[in-house]
Amino acid sequence: MAILLALVLLQTLTKALGMDQDTAPLPSITSEVKKARPSILDLWEFVERNQGPRKSSKAPRTILAPDEGAMVNLVPQDTPDPLYGSSPSDVALRKVFLLDHMFDQLVDPNDSWTVKEVVNFAGTLVTFERDSEGELFVAGVHVRSAKVLPDGTALYTLEDIPFRYRQKVQEAWEKLMAAGGGEEGNPFMEGGPPELD
Repeated sequence: MAILLALVLLQTLTKALGMDQDTAPLPSITSEVKKARPSILDLWEFVERNQGPRKSSKAPRTILAPDEGAMVNLVPQDTPDPLYGSSPSDVALRKVFLLDHMFDQLVDPNDSWTVKEVVNFAGTLVTFERDSEGELFVAGVHVRSAKVLPDGTALYTLEDIPFRYRQKVQEAWEKLMAAGGGEEGNPFMEGGPPELD
């Protein structure tokens, strides 16, 4: 009963704060985050370019950035990436993927917490942990580096992708390829995915 009440309260709070996943624009990108270039930045900028005039004045206080290599290798090279697709299911996957990696609350890696539980913008309760040797983990994924940017945003670079997104993106990619993939199965939105060097 307590869990159900907490979920209802969380949904009400999320909507009251204007962070309803279905209708709210993504949080804004600060100049310091752009300078830091976290792995989710290309995807985040892709959404900003394509969401139109709706902009959020709210910026995340804590950001999770999976390893760049893990992000690039979510789907086979030279195939459509559902995170950049235009179908309703691709748009929904992309939005919740990004919201799951952003928090309104600052989780400062320099503070002396051992375990901290924080709700992200997607409404997921996420555990930040520090083991006895000082190693950090977020949602069970080892943190490669953590720092606070000059604007006060905490940036955690993770060794892998949390929240089972490797599996979720793989499943979306398999559906896309089964439907014909390529240009007919997944037309990219204006601006398409970023070119990788």
